[in-house]
Amino acid sequence: MLATFYRQRDAEGLIDREQWNIDGSNIRAHRCATGATNSDPLEPEDHGLGYSKGGFGTKLPVVVDGGQSPLNVIGTPGQTHESAQFETVLETVPLTQGKTRRWPKSVAGDKGYSGKRNRVWLKRRRIEDVIASKVNETRDPNFDKDKYRRRNVVERAIGWLKEKRRIATRYEKKIRHFLAMVKIGIIRWLLNLDLWDSA
Repeated sequence: MLATFYRQRDAEGLIDREQWNIDGSNIRAHRCATGATNSDPLEPEDHGLGYSKGGFGTKLPVVVDGGQSPLNVIGTPGQTHESAQFETVLETVPLTQGKTRRWPKSVAGDKGYSGKRNRVWLKRRRIEDVIASKVNETRDPNFDKDKYRRRNVVERAIGWLKEKRRIATRYEKKIRHFLAMVKIGIIRWLLNLDLWDSA
């Protein structure tokens, strides 16, 4: 349903490809989220659960366009580093026109996504790199600070999603069931955006 919604919005010119923004958020898991069986072939062994500094839970990497439309979300164990999911969350954005994938002009992320692999991935696709550098890295003198400031749209979208109790805390035992709840939240967010645009 969500993929169909994306394609419809894309056909109407409502998907912004000037800049996509990526960030991740830790979701604490309720104790009832543990103990799932592994009989589901579509479910990972760890059910997207693991320990991080934020406690036991799931990490949600999210991609949002410049118009505040969440484009993709995946779920990983809480200890998974953000940079490790950079390629996956971008490559699985369900937006294609025919057999051609249209990438954005730039991608912005905080220093958690900094790393040679991610920067090379962007360069090969001719996507402008708007990822902040770590303290121990050489800073790019051409780094666009104005574009980086626009990254706050992904933080606002994550904040809105986490206002929903079923998203702010994971109660589902299986990651695909939890992601279904997140995607319902994204559909509500997109419907709200459409209402604001038509007002």
